[in-house]
Amino acid sequence: MDTAYCTADGTPYYIANFAQLSESEIASKRRQLICVECRWPAYFKRAATSGQGACFGARPHAPTCSLGAPPSKKGPGSNEVQDILRNPMNHIRIDINYGAHDKVNGDPSDVDKANTRGGRFTGDGPRGPSPMNRRLRPLLKALIESEQFRNSNIIVELPRYTSLPANQLFVNFDAVDEGLANEFRGYWGLIFDTGMSADGSFWLNTGKYDDLSILITPEKYDDFKRKFNFQLDRELEGMHLLVLGKLRKAWSGKLIIDVDDVDRCALCDD
Repeated sequence: MDTAYCTADGTPYYIANFAQLSESEIASKRRQLICVECRWPAYFKRAATSGQGACFGARPHAPTCSLGAPPSKKGPGSNEVQDILRNPMNHIRIDINYGAHDKVNGDPSDVDKANTRGGRFTGDGPRGPSPMNRRLRPLLKALIESEQFRNSNIIVELPRYTSLPANQLFVNFDAVDEGLANEFRGYWGLIFDTGMSADGSFWLNTGKYDDLSILITPEKYDDFKRKFNFQLDRELEGMHLLVLGKLRKAWSGKLIIDVDDVDRCALCDD
């Protein structure tokens, strides 16, 4: 959207004018933006090196807001999302190998009886359905686009780590609290802004207040940047992030999600 309202100074900003503010003004006002129509929280996304212009967005708008997605684009979402929702096995296995092979569905002989609803192929009848293998980015898109998926009981498994219904495994940044400390979950949501500490730690900040951030340590920063192929740190602002990991509470009271493995992260610039 081209216009957003800033509650800090009571001013509606056109995107071109907001993008020309000083860095300090943008930093202080970007977390105070709301949609000019529905008044739900909005965000600012800078121009990208790819040529995409700066813009405002809201995720989501109020259901009746005319600035949200038109009715023809609402519903179950993209083809990728519909494919996930049509999963006959009701079981998704996360593949973090990111294209190491072209296989979409796993071998039915590799299905664990204890963790799935389908039978294994024994040679005495037709093959039973196997879990659907999906990478993290399509799952992040499903979380963004589909309330049905977010609220579903579809079992989502990360081998050797966890197996939970989607509505328990995935936790939006806005719903994170200290009660989830030390819990392994799929934490996801919008990156509002980024920052680099003096020691080289890279921080992805998730909302209006600095009470929850994602930490990429200096040792992992180069791998993270190489994996997601961005040139400027600020290019991530306004993107959605999914990270599989544990939440911890720092001595200061701040909640932090450490990126222990860059392959357990996904970004979506929707």
